[in-house]
Amino acid sequence: MSIGLRGPRPHDAPGQRRAVSAAALVACLATLSAHAGGTNLRATVLDLQSGRPAQPLHVKLEFDAGVQEFQRVGEGEYALDLPAAGKRLALIADAPDQLVPRRIDLRVPIRAVKSPLMLKLYLADRQAVTYQNVSRRAATHCKGTEYDACLAYFEYAAGQVEGSPSIDQLFVSVEYNYGIALRNACEFLRYDTCRRAIEKFDGLTGTYQNHPKPFQAAQLTLATLTAAKKAAERIEVTSRYTGVLFLYDAQQYDAAAAVAEEMIEAAQAAEIDLRGTGITLDRLRQDAASAWSLYGDRLQAENVSAAVEAYERAKAHLLSVQTKTDRTARELAIVTGKIAASANP
Repeated sequence: MSIGLRGPRPHDAPGQRRAVSAAALVACLATLSAHAGGTNLRATVLDLQSGRPAQPLHVKLEFDAGVQEFQRVGEGEYALDLPAAGKRLALIADAPDQLVPRRIDLRVPIRAVKSPLMLKLYLADRQAVTYQNVSRRAATHCKGTEYDACLAYFEYAAGQVEGSPSIDQLFVSVEYNYGIALRNACEFLRYDTCRRAIEKFDGLTGTYQNHPKPFQAAQLTLATLTAAKKAAERIEVTSRYTGVLFLYDAQQYDAAAAVAEEMIEAAQAAEIDLRGTGITLDRLRQDAASAWSLYGDRLQAENVSAAVEAYERAKAHLLSVQTKTDRTARELAIVTGKIAASANP
């Protein structure tokens, strides 16, 4: 799927499937609620062990411009208004001594959020981390779609074993499952955790070279670790691309173009790998071009020079497409015509 230059929404090319399904578009922003009202971010904070509402000391949202505290609106329920703009969001829940505080970095296109955003946050209890406990808690918390519950537990467990001087089966099992939990949270909850998952699998691969026996005891092979890392890399790319689509659908064209450009730069710097994702550099260039062109249309009535600048950026992206098609030529002609029309109103 790529974004079409003319239409107000992305469309699929003939015979081409969406890289991100409609369900994933919703899941990537957690659960969008139908609640009415001005508050557009709500968090439910739960005790992982009991499943009942937890009583954290404070729940805060950290963003580009500062920190904002949630207002308690019910038992374990907190609410606030999202900032108007920004790229960085982190949900922070302080906790009493018996529970573990959390910090969740979110990858949310703020300007695309129209309905209230609902988040469910679990606070782990401070239980001993043993192999038997880990197996039991994983079976309890890592089933179904309770991805944050699984992450909360293995986040705590990893913190307990990472300082251990020995590399044993417990260490390997916790670290691997923590990587999987980070990857799932990135894919399904829009947590900004894919990069940490990739680094976790990288670290385990290096550890395997020097300490293979605990991995063999845990039935983890190098092939399994490599596949887990590759999956996390693919999810990181599709998760970021979902942000482009979400912003485009919300008609936040300049923001959509900016995210596409960030992905282009990251791919060119080998920070992300597009292989196997169905997303190419040419596709990102065309998406950025489409978004800048539509943003230019929006600016025409109030700021012609800014509109022309947007059209020029669109044109530059189209010229940089490596495999040019008839569609590329048509869209280049459209943008060139817009630039000419703006110069001679």
